[in-house]
Amino acid sequence: FAVTLVVAANSEGLVGSVEGLTETSGIPKGFVGVILLPIVGNAAEHLTAVTVAMKDKMDLSLGVALGSSIQISLLVVPFTVIVGWFLDVPMDLDFGPTGAGILLAVVLIITRLTSDGSCNWLEGAIL
Repeated sequence: FAVTLVVAANSEGLVGSVEGLTETSGIPKGFVGVILLPIVGNAAEHLTAVTVAMKDKMDLSLGVALGSSIQISLLVVPFTVIVGWFLDVPMDLDFGPTGAGILLAVVLIITRLTSDGSCNWLEGAIL
């Protein structure tokens, strides 16, 4: 329970500092929210994936790297749609042509990279 409180306090501090960062540096809030915060928030997960990959444990590395994406797609996105229904906020899974095309491209790339059971440095960099 104590660890959860510490993580929550650190998360609040990180998110609270975004406004000051965007005002002083001129970086748009959308970029910080969509690009920088997820990278910083998942830094430990990325470090774990790289560390176990360097120890030649590719199955574990791919499991760590792809696990959060699978969790988001199977839990968080449908959960936000359901919460949107209760809050009367129009949310659906209609991503439009561009979003659907990007999603299809990502699925095809990940399938191609992970299906053969082997990996090289270039495939790791693409992931």
